Amino acid sequence: MHIIAKNHKRQLQLVHNAKNLSHGASVQKSTLLPERLYFSSGNKAYRMPCDDVIYCKSDSNYCHIIGRDKRYFICQTLKWVLGQLPISQFIRVHHQYVVNTR
Repeated sequence: MHIIAKNHKRQLQLVHNAKNLSHGASVQKSTLLPERLYFSSGNKAYRMPCDDVIYCKSDSNYCHIIGRDKRYFICQTLKWVLGQLPISQFIRVHHQYVVNTR
């Protein structure tokens, strides 16, 4: 439980830092808040609006992305997926789950 609270505190700090940086003219908003998640599944490439992602679940070195309309199984780690998502909208609630807070 202490680790989850520590990670949550770190994520909140990152969100706070991102908000402070977004007020500066030298930082582009698109680098802080990506609007779409780009990934490949099988032989196809996909682009999914971040608002459509409900949650992501880790399965070893693979990840399930659960969207509003579809589910995807990709060959990427949950850590990679979390790095592609806006930190102000997604939070890692467990070592296997990332959820959309909106």
